[in-house]
Amino acid sequence: MCTRHSNRNRDASAQLTSTRGRSTSLRLCRGLAIWLVVAVAPLAAYAQHEVKAPEQLKPVEDIMLFADDATLVVNLVGVFGNRPTDCVAESSDGTVVLVSLDRFDLMVTPVGVGEATITITAANTAGSVTVPVGATVVDRRPEAVGQLPKATVTVGQTLAVDVAVGFSGTNLAYSATSSMPDLATAEVSGTTVTLTAHAAGEATVMVTAENSEGGASQPLSVTVKDEPPSAVGTLADTTMTVGDVLTMDVSTAFGGTALVYAVASSAPEMATATISGAMVTLTALAAGEATITVTAENSEGSASQPLALRVKDQPPVAVGTLEDVTLTVGDTHEIDVSGAFSGTALAYSASSSAAGVATAEVSGTTVTLTAHAA
Repeated sequence: MCTRHSNRNRDASAQLTSTRGRSTSLRLCRGLAIWLVVAVAPLAAYAQHEVKAPEQLKPVEDIMLFADDATLVVNLVGVFGNRPTDCVAESSDGTVVLVSLDRFDLMVTPVGVGEATITITAANTAGSVTVPVGATVVDRRPEAVGQLPKATVTVGQTLAVDVAVGFSGTNLAYSATSSMPDLATAEVSGTTVTLTAHAAGEATVMVTAENSEGGASQPLSVTVKDEPPSAVGTLADTTMTVGDVLTMDVSTAFGGTALVYAVASSAPEMATATISGAMVTLTALAAGEATITVTAENSEGSASQPLALRVKDQPPVAVGTLEDVTLTVGDTHEIDVSGAFSGTALAYSASSSAAGVATAEVSGTTVTLTAHAA
């Protein structure tokens, strides 16, 4: 067994000697074989590895957003296992939230109040898995912010006030109520409250902002001023006759609101002036000229207009006839002739057609006749 072992050694030694020229190639082949075993075997194992469908490894919490929130970014790293090659996100209601994917980030943008389900689907060649995520969008509760600025408006005019600055919150619907609608009324369009002034005074307009989460109110102080008086055109010159009474409406001679009128005569002995409302009454007393001043006043000031008035006498007019008179020579007789004439500021005179028979003298309204001869 040992010889045998000895002979075998010699044979082997001889073989190695005779094949020395091929020894380098043999070593190379053996090296390549070893490399093939090391390199190819893992590739084969990988090729034989079973691809599994994606699976959910951890939950994605439901989302709650305010309606005015910015886009929310939800990182999905670690949510799915088994190497998904494709991911898709969808919203069940685009009027509530909009979604998109940016690599491993889920982008959620609030659109309107409500609830929606976001469906995230991860897939590869072996299958897919779907993860639903609840999304709720709520309004931000209304709150009053600071104070609404005071408003001043003139009677007959309107004023638009943007009340959005007085409230915080989302999707706010506004309403407004006036404490004194006879002074000022309020109408709402969007965030604008339009005030309409009717009469001078103070009013409070209560503005309310509401949404699905509640409401908040703010007072809006309103001051209504009269329109200042102003002269419009001119009052026409007027001529009257003594004894006449003239009434005129002076309201068209002034602009302004809630006007109170006054009147004065520069010569009350010639013409008097009185007023009731906007009606001026002139009474002519004596011939001459006077200035009638009409004044309109309210809480914002006054304005005046002059009226030039000329008063004429009534022309003399004979009334009836004077009675015949019979006298005895030497007699005198007085006659009051005032009743024989109409007119104003009359000056009388008398003459005799036969001064040798009778003469006539006048004093005031009295004519004195004196008989001299038959």
